[in-house]
Amino acid sequence: MPIRDDPRLASFKPERNPLDIIKGFIGDDADALARLEALIPEYRRAHQPFMRQTLNGVLADRYGEAERVYNWGRTAGNLDPDSLRHVSNYRVRLGNLVTLSGTAIATPALIQQVRTFDTDNQIEEESLDNARTAFRRQQDEQRRRDIERAREMEEARRRRHVLDAHNSVQLLARQTPPRFERGGALVANMVCVVVDVGTGNSATGRAGHGIGRAALEATTGITVPSGAAHAFVVADPTNCAEWEAVYNLMTASPRTIKSDLYFASATPGGGHLIPPCDNCKRWIRAIGARAHGFDQ
Repeated sequence: MPIRDDPRLASFKPERNPLDIIKGFIGDDADALARLEALIPEYRRAHQPFMRQTLNGVLADRYGEAERVYNWGRTAGNLDPDSLRHVSNYRVRLGNLVTLSGTAIATPALIQQVRTFDTDNQIEEESLDNARTAFRRQQDEQRRRDIERAREMEEARRRRHVLDAHNSVQLLARQTPPRFERGGALVANMVCVVVDVGTGNSATGRAGHGIGRAALEATTGITVPSGAAHAFVVADPTNCAEWEAVYNLMTASPRTIKSDLYFASATPGGGHLIPPCDNCKRWIRAIGARAHGFDQ
């Protein structure tokens, strides 16, 4: 795109002269036109330095872009020698124009210099446009690869947090002695590790914690199911290790995103991973979380 067609320079064009627009509003009001004419010299004295500064900014931006394209073009043969020569010539000549626009040259003369530059450098401008298109295409592809690589790294990090939860709950299970009722009957017994796969924050829990429905719901924002749905819950839907684990995690990290949670559970005294009970599956599914052995 020629410099003179840059949208930032639109107000410099005669058809967009704000004084002419004002005259159109005034119409035949002689007194108003006379006052406007008296203001025009002052307006031009104030406006022309602004125009020159704006033009200097536009030229400097375009020079910076031409410099980036030139440096890219000479790296690893991104541009053929002929195109690179045109881009280099354009860059050097544009640099001279940037220097000129930073001086006190009269704005009309400077604008004429830009028109002459556009006319004299049409071939170079075309070469720069083609190189710019190739440069941006390569940059877009690089950004796409970077995004894909970041996504893969994030997925790998989340998988590692899940594996860490598996390892942690197995270690916890081996270190936790079984719990028995009087008479030797085994009660509901489980340990759990919950991990926020987004942050890596984790917490543990054990069945039979006794925290209570009200405290669980207040801290976690999760509704406790109304009744047990599994024989091992012993008629208490708040009994499970998953509840204490999520309670402990959200007590420490209240802003945890619940859909990023992953639960891994095992029986004390061993290390065998087991899925959550039917009761826990209901609320884990409701918050959009995941658990070992539980396919939503």
